[in-house]
Amino acid sequence: MNIGDLLYQLFAFIVLIGTIAGIVFVVKYMIVKQKQMRELNNKLDRLLEEKQKE
Repeated sequence: MNIGDLLYQLFAFIVLIGTIAGIVFVVKYMIVKQKQMRELNNKLDRLLEEKQKE
């Protein structure tokens, strides 16, 4: 085996792992942002209800 073949395989493996890690990171980030938006929306709804009661 040539050193070039080993470097290419290592590079391809790192790219594959990076792609998978990137997808996991994006999905996790979107879930957290969706939860924050839901909490913010609920808070705004409560404030609007209180404002209408006054």
